[in-house]
Amino acid sequence: MNLSAVRFPGPRGPETGLLFSTAAVLLVGLFGALAVSFWAGVAFLALGLVMLVRPLDLFVSLLLVASVAAFAEYGDLRIRRDLAVVGLLGLYALASFTAAWVSRRWGLPVSRLTPALLALAITTGVAVLHGLAARNTVRFMSLELFPLLALYVSLAVGGLRLTPGELRVASRTYVAVGLATSAIGFVYFAVTGSRAQGLPFSPIPGLVALVILNLELYRDEPRPRLIPVLLICLLVFHQILTFTRGFWLALLVGIPFSCVVYARRGAGWRQRWSKVAHIVGLVALVLVAGGAILGVWLGLSDVIGMLGGRFASSFDTKNTPETVSNIVRLVELRTSLMLIVASPWLGYGHGFTLVVRQFFYPLAGAQWWVHESYVMIWLKQGIFGLLALLWVLFAALRLGLRGASHPDRQLAGWCAASAACTVFAAVIGLTNYYFFMVTQNFLLAVLWGISIVAGEPERSCLVWRVPPVAPSDGRADGEGSGA
Repeated sequence: MNLSAVRFPGPRGPETGLLFSTAAVLLVGLFGALAVSFWAGVAFLALGLVMLVRPLDLFVSLLLVASVAAFAEYGDLRIRRDLAVVGLLGLYALASFTAAWVSRRWGLPVSRLTPALLALAITTGVAVLHGLAARNTVRFMSLELFPLLALYVSLAVGGLRLTPGELRVASRTYVAVGLATSAIGFVYFAVTGSRAQGLPFSPIPGLVALVILNLELYRDEPRPRLIPVLLICLLVFHQILTFTRGFWLALLVGIPFSCVVYARRGAGWRQRWSKVAHIVGLVALVLVAGGAILGVWLGLSDVIGMLGGRFASSFDTKNTPETVSNIVRLVELRTSLMLIVASPWLGYGHGFTLVVRQFFYPLAGAQWWVHESYVMIWLKQGIFGLLALLWVLFAALRLGLRGASHPDRQLAGWCAASAACTVFAAVIGLTNYYFFMVTQNFLLAVLWGISIVAGEPERSCLVWRVPPVAPSDGRADGEGSGA
């Protein structure tokens, strides 16, 4: 039996009865899901629509998983439910991947990122075995592993051959996710007048703002369009309202990085810098006007002073409300580094928890996270795991920078966005553990996958074949050829 000859419905192929039935069950069950969670109900409704319109389309199914994962509520007991929903959608993506693999529409891409991800997989596997041998908490181990596994979506996307239409679907998906996550933050701020950790103020709008910025820069038209500029302003304004200095720093690095990569030396550099100046100038003008309007609306006379004071307190350790988070992180960092010194090579395995005795809290509880992604992976996977993660980020950055010079301007914009978002995520990793959250990793991995596609890598198609039966010569057993 030759499995490579099996035909599955393509992105626009006819839907099978099984898919119709499954989608119908999902749609009927939507009301029950809504009774438990509105977010879960919308996620399953989207899955049902995808199965009807684009059945077993690997790229669309991965975009769906990435979109739903962006709304996972970390820091809340509901995170297990949210990850369960993402996992169920991931099973459908796995079925789509199997269909693409068997029908030879997908092949393992060989790129700069592939060996780096392999090294990270090895160190992660060792850390899992280490954690199991040490009897670490399996529940926390699953929380740590799911986001790391999400990075391998880049290979699933990179093994495809994407069309301009599919890239347009991706851009609309990113814009929709950015607008939805920022809307949650705006509503929360309007109701409470304060900032909060978690879903209302996540870094996803900042990541999407960089995607829109790069796609707009790499368009052939010399003048920026108004709607993308307004979208960038809205998403950046959300990041400002988070009052999260890590997000600010990441944008302060990511936006200039994007502009330099686009307008660097070469023929036509004056025109490119002029386009950069137009976009950045318009964004700055709208943001200043929006800040002034917000200050009048909320009765804040010195909005700029508040933002400046918040940013200036980034490195202060005085006992003030603005610097409490700094002290908390320093105490947490000291506890983590003391443990790392005791076991620097292999770490303590996934699922390990540490007890941090803070000055501001009477009780000290076990926590599985560290507010610094690189320290956290060193603590869990040892120095080899840290080096593997740094290798992955470096390889993804180089891949994006190389693809930014692609002759196809649409693909070049996506590759530049991939490089900029890698820098954005790497900077945030200095202040939080978003590399251990699915909210960011799925969206980032899709960008990496598009960069792999732009590099036109070699693809290894693994095909399972049953050995062919030797053809018969038509003669009965024992029949001779002579007399």
